Amino acid sequence: MRYFIKLQYDGSNHHGWQSQPTEIPTIQGDIEKAFSKILRKKIEVVGCGRTDTGVHARDYYMHMDLDHLDWKLFGRVNRLVSDNIALLNFKAVTDDAHARFDAISRSYEYHIHFQKNPFINGRSFLFPHKSYDRKKMKEAVAMLTEYTHFDTFCKSNTDVIEKVCEITRSEWVFNEDGAVYYVSANRFLRGMIRLIVGMSLQVARGQMELEYVKQQLSNQERLEKALSAPAHGLYLCDIKYPFIDQGE
Repeated sequence: MRYFIKLQYDGSNHHGWQSQPTEIPTIQGDIEKAFSKILRKKIEVVGCGRTDTGVHARDYYMHMDLDHLDWKLFGRVNRLVSDNIALLNFKAVTDDAHARFDAISRSYEYHIHFQKNPFINGRSFLFPHKSYDRKKMKEAVAMLTEYTHFDTFCKSNTDVIEKVCEITRSEWVFNEDGAVYYVSANRFLRGMIRLIVGMSLQVARGQMELEYVKQQLSNQERLEKALSAPAHGLYLCDIKYPFIDQGE
């Protein structure tokens, strides 16, 4: 049977989601090793997407094919994987259900804080600059819902050809200690969110003009001196499927 498994992870001590041919620790690699060790055969899992080194996930789905999965086996695997990984629940699905291709919406958060804080170090990006424009910072991301082509915010050396995304939410929300960037879309490009965050911080500090960003978006050209925000502030936080109730 095919099963969907919901999980969470702190990416601080892993080199991203995707398994590597070496012994470098990855989220996928740790999970596959745990299942393979308990079942005494090679087990492979398919994730809903790749996250880079240091990126976290509060809401992540993977699928796998097993003869049978019950809570006893699920619990054994959960105890064996790294403490940075938590398997939450599982659901039997149809044989053609796919964790990556069947997702209809993905949401991310990017967290920044304004003062040094050892309790969120590695989980939020320190942005200590007092001279910046919040209004421009908000405008820089709010305008993205007006565009559909995002060559401007795609890392180079990628094999992705289709660079069309439908962004449904893009906003900075400020709080007393920092701010969170909320973004939702049907899909994202490689490195896209970190480049968007970097751009908005550059605009806020007067290091890049908003009109220039609009021009590059219209021309589908990359930004000169683009800034990619550090990975540790980024969280995958909501994946939606047509056949999974969000309460599951």
